[in-house]
Amino acid sequence: MTQSVQLPQADVHALFAQGLALHRQQQLEQAMAIYERVLRQMPNHAGALHHVGLIAFAAGNYNIAAGFIRGALAVIPSSAAFGDLGNAYKELGRFDDALGCYDEALVLDARNPDMYYNRATALQALGRLDAALADYDAALALNPQDPEACNNRGVVLKAQGRFEAALDGFARAIALAPGYADAHNNRGNVYIEMQRFDDALACYDTVVALGAASGETHFNRARVLQTRDEDAALAAYAQALALDPHLARAYNNRALILRRRKRLDDALRDYETAIALAPDYQEAHIGAGNVLRDLKRHEDALACYDEALRCGERDAGLLDLRGMSLRELRRHDEALAAHDEALALDPCLANAFQNRGNVLKDLHRLDEALACFGRAIELEPANPLAWLNQGAVLAAQGLYEEGLASYDHAVALDPELAVAYWNRSLLHLEHGNFKAGWRDHEWRWKTPHFLNSPDIRPFDAPLWLGQEDIEGKSILLYSEQGFGDVLQCARYVPLLAQRGATVILETHAPLAGLLARLDGVAQVIPRGQPVPVTDWRCPMMSLPLAFGTELVTIPAPNHYLRADPARVDAWRAALGPAHRPRIGLVWSGSPTHGNDGNRSLNFARMTALLSDRFEFFTLQRDVRPADQAALDADGRVRGFGHQLKDFGDTAALCELMDVVVSVDTSVAHLAGALGRPAWVLLPAIADWRWLRERRDSPWYPSARLYRQAAPGAWDAALAEVKADLERFASGNIFSTPPKE
Repeated sequence: MTQSVQLPQADVHALFAQGLALHRQQQLEQAMAIYERVLRQMPNHAGALHHVGLIAFAAGNYNIAAGFIRGALAVIPSSAAFGDLGNAYKELGRFDDALGCYDEALVLDARNPDMYYNRATALQALGRLDAALADYDAALALNPQDPEACNNRGVVLKAQGRFEAALDGFARAIALAPGYADAHNNRGNVYIEMQRFDDALACYDTVVALGAASGETHFNRARVLQTRDEDAALAAYAQALALDPHLARAYNNRALILRRRKRLDDALRDYETAIALAPDYQEAHIGAGNVLRDLKRHEDALACYDEALRCGERDAGLLDLRGMSLRELRRHDEALAAHDEALALDPCLANAFQNRGNVLKDLHRLDEALACFGRAIELEPANPLAWLNQGAVLAAQGLYEEGLASYDHAVALDPELAVAYWNRSLLHLEHGNFKAGWRDHEWRWKTPHFLNSPDIRPFDAPLWLGQEDIEGKSILLYSEQGFGDVLQCARYVPLLAQRGATVILETHAPLAGLLARLDGVAQVIPRGQPVPVTDWRCPMMSLPLAFGTELVTIPAPNHYLRADPARVDAWRAALGPAHRPRIGLVWSGSPTHGNDGNRSLNFARMTALLSDRFEFFTLQRDVRPADQAALDADGRVRGFGHQLKDFGDTAALCELMDVVVSVDTSVAHLAGALGRPAWVLLPAIADWRWLRERRDSPWYPSARLYRQAAPGAWDAALAEVKADLERFASGNIFSTPPKE
């Protein structure tokens, strides 16, 4: 067995000196080999133990480093070794242990500025800012030329909110080391806190010019740019993510810009990436929920808000957002509970009062809704949306002057608030003030609903609103909003033709065949197909404005649409001989309509009208699944479903009905336009075109209106219809009006 040769102590020290020389030259493997030889000869060699610890520290092996340095200190306590052990503990997050080491080092060497500096960093990490500041001051008293101590001192001052003093610290660091990127970066961060954005941007640009910009620097630079140049901000966020692909905040902030730009899919993708990187990132969950709400994915939005609540405290604003999604899902009781909790946390949150008021309005609890909007106005009297919402409730209560005053106030506060003009137009029209109503009605194109709808299309022709002579000119009329709106305004086509215009009509495909039979139309184009170049254009719902329509000048012939006789004959054969009066029924419209919950019934309620004195037919192409089951089980109403290919078929069926009983949907307009007896069931808060309280319609001479006395009170209205049907069967009222 080979035994190691024991060297004389002097030779061991000489060998250690060789290791130190190699260590200083950063030849760490060779130095380590020599230190190991020294320790084999002299296991308690303090210098070798200390320096093996330093090599372990440099390699990131902090526990090993601490062990060797503790061994060195057990042999010979030294200020340097205590300091290095403190550094190892600091890297391990053992800040209290690190402080103890620095204290021991300063006992041995009270004039060592590095020890004060290191102790300051540990105190800073523990949040003991006053003590940290005192140690940075001590370090600088001993070494005034230390830019890092100046910089870190500035960071402490910033954390204390002493921004001007912090700026002085960073300026001193930069004066000592002009290329000190961290000091420039930190100074920019203080300028952001002080909202001196130009100065902040200059600091970050300096860091970029120094070639030392980190992902964090580009992130902060993007935050500043976001307030003035979103394109530049997006580029800066891209640079931040190129340097640090795990910077969740950059994804989150970029998503904010993308959402503002209506790039909703891209925004959602960035929020989801931020969440994948930081699963408990509450702000990203909230942002994702907001985008999903924009996308009408309300169940998913609610899930995001719930996850955000899991990640952090129950914030009042977040609970308010949650309530908004619950309202969209028509979970009104839960929505109220969410808004109530938000207000319990923040009784002065005006938005929560507004959103709570909207839920109460949906529930027809109008007095309570009005109180909510009143409180919102007290809290934020300059908020036009509060006045807008108050106006909507007053309008729903039939308070014309009061509602108008609220809308006027909203417009005065924000002359560009398109939805206020739009709501005001509907209030004017509902009360027969058509001149003001049609004027305000043109603001619809600037409302969020229309800006995000397919009704806006890039036609090149100039807009015609009745001012120019149209004789000998071509004009494109194009559909907007629902089928009923197009059917209502189709009456103006013959009038345009009488003025000498060539009328091209672009409309929804299901209406195209029927409207091709309209007097005065030169060509009908299904929506989505190319249209020819024309001299002028006019959206359908702008025609009443163009013709200066007043309540007493509504063009209302007995009928202005005609069903195709061939289709009428085909359906007459399909129905067979009529032995009793025939009644067409429509009890629900589109489930996506904003007022569907008020205007539609279920089939079970409609059965109150059924009687052996009539034959009943459903004129609905689409029947909701629950209604279809009830319809099949009842067996007294014949339906044709998808045999109704388009409105041409529905029009033919209407021609064969003695009376059409319909809720406020397109078939009511169709029957009126055909001149058939149209009995229209209206909610208490009805659409503007049916005006207020009237039993007849100036738009459709053949129409009779049946209104709820109160929201949801269909029974009395249905009883009226049933009684009139019985009188009709007896020949007492409503004979079919003559065709022109």
